[in-house]
Amino acid sequence: MGTLILNLKNNREFFGERAVYLAKISESVAYNTKTEIIIAPATPYLGFLTSKTQTKVYCQGVDASSKGTAAITLGAIADAGASGTFLNHSDAPTGVILLERMISSVKESGLESAVFTSRPVEAVRIAASDPTFIIVEDPALIGSNTAISTERPEFVSYVLDAVRSAGYKGRFLVGAGIRSGEDVRAAVKEGADGVAISSGISGQLDKLREKLLELARPLGG
Repeated sequence: MGTLILNLKNNREFFGERAVYLAKISESVAYNTKTEIIIAPATPYLGFLTSKTQTKVYCQGVDASSKGTAAITLGAIADAGASGTFLNHSDAPTGVILLERMISSVKESGLESAVFTSRPVEAVRIAASDPTFIIVEDPALIGSNTAISTERPEFVSYVLDAVRSAGYKGRFLVGAGIRSGEDVRAAVKEGADGVAISSGISGQLDKLREKLLELARPLGG
């Protein structure tokens, strides 16, 4: 079973009930294609979305410190019903030493972690901490119309080989520029267990089911 992660960022297109609409369609698509779909909504809607859907929901990030106004804590996202959290996203990078501690803290909280990276050496360090997902991206391709899986397949396979050689047995995903079923197939061909997308579903509100089916089918089974 492959995994499709939908990062909604702070896209107003998927605020409130529209996030629920996406989640309900995701439930149906996941069932029919035998895939896992995870949604990371805008943080203010985290608890709202978990109360409305059976689809697995992740937080888009967590703060290293639980102190201070506006800190997003592991306890808070767990109480909100989230199943896991992103770490080291390109929008909120974390130094590798702190990142290793955060992965450990996420595990201790009973949550899953999806850790982003664009550097092979960092990916190997992350692998040693055994997060739920390692997601490799190319920052230059994020938000573009060019998929990492088709533009840089050798990079995807190189990082995958590196983390597997380091003993990582978790799930390896790719992100950046993924927009079509062909992009997903290319990722799977290189050995990926799934993909993470954001802009790939933007502007698709009127045809979400068709788009999600297109993206999920190559991951099914």
